[in-house]
Amino acid sequence: MTSHIALYTDQVKIDTLTQSRTAIRFKKKVVTYVNGFSDGGIVRYGRLDEYGTVKIRSTKVTVIWDDGDCQIYSAFYDEETQTQYSALEIAQECGCIKPVPWFIAGQTIVVIPRPDGSIALPECEYQVVSVDDKWIEIRQISGDHVDRYAIGEMPGFPFRTDVLIKERPLLPIPPRYKLKHIAGKHYLWSKENLADLISQKDRLYAVFRKEQSSLSNSEEDFIWAWQEEWNWCVKRLARDRGHGGKKIGTQLFIQGAIETLIDFDTERFEFVTDKDRRIPLLQLYLHPELAIEKLGNNVFVLTAGEYIEARVGFNNKNKAQKRETLIKRLFGCKNPTLIAGEFTGCTHEWVLANSFKRINTFMRHLIDLVSLLPR
Repeated sequence: MTSHIALYTDQVKIDTLTQSRTAIRFKKKVVTYVNGFSDGGIVRYGRLDEYGTVKIRSTKVTVIWDDGDCQIYSAFYDEETQTQYSALEIAQECGCIKPVPWFIAGQTIVVIPRPDGSIALPECEYQVVSVDDKWIEIRQISGDHVDRYAIGEMPGFPFRTDVLIKERPLLPIPPRYKLKHIAGKHYLWSKENLADLISQKDRLYAVFRKEQSSLSNSEEDFIWAWQEEWNWCVKRLARDRGHGGKKIGTQLFIQGAIETLIDFDTERFEFVTDKDRRIPLLQLYLHPELAIEKLGNNVFVLTAGEYIEARVGFNNKNKAQKRETLIKRLFGCKNPTLIAGEFTGCTHEWVLANSFKRINTFMRHLIDLVSLLPR
């Protein structure tokens, strides 16, 4: 099957394909292949005209499709058959990906800019005549001029390719990996509300188990496949969406201390903080989110519900201590606390709690302090 696609390097924008005198920088990197695939190269989805880029690691393969979807495949060892499947083999079978080399002899067209950096088509178009791991030979489309370059030093970029996809025999992949891919793509990935997804867990699994029963006779395969995708999808939602506006990375004010949500327990449905506190999903509303506002040079106001405090940063501890008198005078008898930098971006911070009855009074004194601090 032959298809026509366009390829561009990261540094080249489509608007450079004009007569304008645009300075262009190009990557100089030898293209290395792993079983026909290149790290950072183009892949195609099965027999469909869908393309993406692939990142290849020893135990993991990541495919980022043009529509923004991201899929990750991991290496697998089948203890029953004592067979090791690489992440790339899993991606080929479960993800149905096919390699699209950067340069294909007789098919790839590259663009070589003029010496001044401008591009004119078809004058600057060349067809790849031959290519190997070290050298590439190209012929000008509008003439007979032939150039040969070390492949990492060619001063141009692949522009388009007539791609011929060749079928290759693959090892059979265990049914559980097919089930894992189906569970995510057809039952879990499209969900965008964390609480709703959790409430539908049992129902979604029952539907998945019934509709895909022909793929395996092993209940263990279904349970494993579902749990793997469930954990990944729930953690993604906890990180990207969360609940009630609070998600992994959110800072909360809890019992007089600032804590950050760093993880989500996919079995107990609890957020975990950096202080090892566990907060059930539906109890997040009990803890106000920390808001941080910059008031002046290295001066920040932290608010959470009715609580308010200020942080004043210094990059020198001696200078910070010299300002203690000024800080005490403006903030009454409440002793400020000097700690290691956390919110101001400086190495040392004064923590200023509200020692007044009214927040307006606290803010007025804080503004006075900002005006007296060196810029």
